[in-house]
Amino acid sequence: MNEHALASRRQIFQLARSTKSKRQRHSLATREHTRKHSTTEDGVGGCTDQLRPSTSWARYPVAASKAALT
Repeated sequence: MNEHALASRRQIFQLARSTKSKRQRHSLATREHTRKHSTTEDGVGGCTDQLRPSTSWARYPVAASKAALT
């Protein structure tokens, strides 16, 4: 991971730690990370952070394949 990504990630989690509950900390970090992934004007994704997807995201492919089977 490059230096910029590490620095911005550190910043996110410092921000996140200062908020109140675990749920709020998670949503803040996730929201910030998602914002960085929205594409820039030239259509290129903006972020290279290697955050693991949350468990809810991991369930989507399973749901999709089950829907295809029925």
